[in-house]
Amino acid sequence: MKRLIFLALVGMILLAVAALGYKIVRGNAEKDAAALRIRTLPDFRFFTDSIGAITPAHVPPEKALVIIHFLPDCHFCQGEAKELAANAALFGGAHILWVSAAESKQIRQRGHGRREHRRTGAA
Repeated sequence: MKRLIFLALVGMILLAVAALGYKIVRGNAEKDAAALRIRTLPDFRFFTDSIGAITPAHVPPEKALVIIHFLPDCHFCQGEAKELAANAALFGGAHILWVSAAESKQIRQRGHGRREHRRTGAA
C-alpha cells in the first residue's frame, strides 16, 4: 500500500513538472514570436515635398522608429516638438519621423521648417 501511494505521488510530481516545463517552453516561443512581430514594421507610405515617398525601406533596420503626428496649429504639438527637440539625445539614435497632413507652407510659417520637422503627409 505504501508503495502504491509513493508511486502515485511520484507520478503526480512528474506530471506537474512536465506541465510546468511545457508551459515555460510554450511561453518562451510566444515571446519570441511577439518579439519578431515587434521588429517587423508594417507597410506604410508618407510623402514629402523634397524626397517623395518614405517607406519602411528608408528606416535603418537596426534603429527604432518613432512616428510623431504633428499639427502646426496645435498648441500641444508645438510644446511637444520643443520638448522632443530639447531631449533628442534621450531617444538613443532612434529614427524620428514627423508626420503632418498640413501644407509645407503652414509648417514653415509656424517655425517648424527644420529638417527633423519636414512636412510629410499620410498617404
